[in-house]
Amino acid sequence: MTSSLVLTTTIIGWCGAAASASAYGLTSLRGVPASSPLFQGLNVGGSAALSLSSAVVGAWPSATVNMIWFLIGVIASVTATRSRRSTHPVPAASGETKERLHG
Repeated sequence: MTSSLVLTTTIIGWCGAAASASAYGLTSLRGVPASSPLFQGLNVGGSAALSLSSAVVGAWPSATVNMIWFLIGVIASVTATRSRRSTHPVPAASGETKERLHG
């Protein structure tokens, strides 16, 4: 592995670690809801970066658990987005009816 690839992978891993730790800290200490886009974005991005970094260096247990964490975050993000949309529907544009927008 070239030194530039090692450096890049290391930077990606540290950014992922910072994002994941920030997500956990914001939720635990400041009361940012786990369903918030901020938490989910940091969590999904951090776990993806950690998974990639771990896989490149062959740390398969870490890569696997971070990929699982990534998938959980993606599912949670989609669920939270759907929930927000159903409780706060987008108003119809002028001249459009609800039936046209929803079906």
